[in-house]
Amino acid sequence: MEAKPEWRYKVGSHGRTMLWEAAYKGKLEMVESLAEAGADLDARGCYYTPLRLDITAYCAARVAKREGVAEYLQGRGVVIEMDRAAYLRDAPSRLS
Repeated sequence: MEAKPEWRYKVGSHGRTMLWEAAYKGKLEMVESLAEAGADLDARGCYYTPLRLDITAYCAARVAKREGVAEYLQGRGVVIEMDRAAYLRDAPSRLS
């Protein structure tokens, strides 16, 4: 990260951050490096148009079955809001 500090916040031509890309591809070491450098863990992006919804790096990791990355991000304190939980089908069936 020292050589390319702008990667923490850089958004590529497809509207995804480096963190999002690394999480989706299961690159745990890069995810750790970006997170430790201060990347926005809750930045949203979309891999391709059919998703029709911008999702976080955590959701991208879960969708791509990159559970180690998802667990790491969850351990870093990402907030699992209702829309994210619903997208991942983790939402409770009833709200209290």
